[in-house]
Amino acid sequence: MGWIRIVGGEKKGHKIRVPPGQRVRPMSEKAREAVFAIVGPGVCDRPVWDLFAGSGALGLEALSRGASRALFVEKDPVVARTLRENVTRLGFANRAQVLRADVFRWIGRGAIWPTEPTLVFVAPPYALYGREMPRVTELWNTLVEHLPAGSILVLQLDRSVDPRCLPTGIVWDVRTYGQVRNAIGWIDESSEEGEQATGAQGHTQTHPTA
Repeated sequence: MGWIRIVGGEKKGHKIRVPPGQRVRPMSEKAREAVFAIVGPGVCDRPVWDLFAGSGALGLEALSRGASRALFVEKDPVVARTLRENVTRLGFANRAQVLRADVFRWIGRGAIWPTEPTLVFVAPPYALYGREMPRVTELWNTLVEHLPAGSILVLQLDRSVDPRCLPTGIVWDVRTYGQVRNAIGWIDESSEEGEQATGAQGHTQTHPTA
């Protein structure tokens, strides 16, 4: 197993485990720092969903920076066990829930949708952007449709994914780090109403970085 660090907040510098092999490819420290710089105060006192959670780096980073609680959804039993250990290691057991489930099935059948603005991370294995791309885009659209106004979506994409595949009707900030793209979208009442009334395309800002 390898280790990565929390890069900000009360647990800055603390290390968490990453399961061995190809099961997990956590977002780099540089990319995580950039995401939270953009999200800014949108994490404080806000619930978090970390879907395809892996090591839990994103949700744990959010808890370290003041999120009220976090739900981690991870299918792989080995990875989920390591994730639970990471939650305990950082002392967040009373603010976190680890759910071992298939994200696609959970969203379609078992998810209890939040009623307050939520920060949602979606970082599936990159292989899904090939063989399962229609399911991934359906997942994105379902989240945009059901999350309450004020929610923020953070999507980790393979660089090969065209930003034009992102859900319409909301503003996206897309940044590229090596072979990875991060897309951050803000859901608000005006964008939801515009999409329903006119099929608005929204707006995508693309920033090449590294």
